[in-house]
Amino acid sequence: MTQVFSLDDGSIFAPIDIDVEVTPQAVTRCIARNEFGQALNMALHLAEPTVLKRAVDSVPYAAVPLVVKTIDVAFLKPFLRFIAEQIVSVACEVVSVCGVDRPYISPYSCRFSLFLAC
Repeated sequence: MTQVFSLDDGSIFAPIDIDVEVTPQAVTRCIARNEFGQALNMALHLAEPTVLKRAVDSVPYAAVPLVVKTIDVAFLKPFLRFIAEQIVSVACEVVSVCGVDRPYISPYSCRFSLFLAC
């Protein structure tokens, strides 16, 4: 029996119910086949932020309500944390408009907000 330990408390790696077929390449294949729910769940199992971001970014706007319903309940909290972090990271830009600094809300942050709305 192999045990995996991490010093990163923020990690959401969940080796339970994971098999050798859950890989970043498998996530990419699911995305290519438009299997967005499966890709997202695999990415959540892997807990690799870049893979998870790729899976989330691949979901078409119209499919978000359906894909959100496929998320494993055990991964809702880590998923919501990821979405919140993404919104904050892209929404906290400041731009200068006519010499006045103003907060800029990226359309990209609106994309992540759509996941929260569902």
